[in-house]
Amino acid sequence: QLKSKLVEEREKTKVAEEEAASKDKKREEQVAKLASQLKQMSEAMKKERDDKLALHRSIKELKAKEQKLNKELESTKKTLDETMNESESTAQSLLAEQDSLRSKAESMEAEAKKSKADRDQQANKVEELSGKLEALTQNLNAMAE
Repeated sequence: QLKSKLVEEREKTKVAEEEAASKDKKREEQVAKLASQLKQMSEAMKKERDDKLALHRSIKELKAKEQKLNKELESTKKTLDETMNESESTAQSLLAEQDSLRSKAESMEAEAKKSKADRDQQANKVEELSGKLEALTQNLNAMAE
């Protein structure tokens, strides 16, 4: 009876050992699986961190480019405004010069008309005086004969 209890206890112990070994094996598999998942998660987190840093660098570079382009745009606007102001000033100056030349041309045209009228009047006077001189010359010639 003692022997059978001992055999029975050994079998229970053996079954308990096998169950414990089976549980240990399952736990080791779970631990390995969790370790693998942890490793994957760590790698994924590292990749995400690297991506985040790369994205921040890209954003920083884009902001620097944007600032540079904004400065260039402002400079170009300023140059354009200055050019437009100079062009406007030049146009105003040219219009004033054109008005001045038009006035001079009108004045010279009026003076030319007046001179022509004076010349025509003088030509008439010369013709009249020539006629009188001719008549006097004929009178003198008639008296001299």
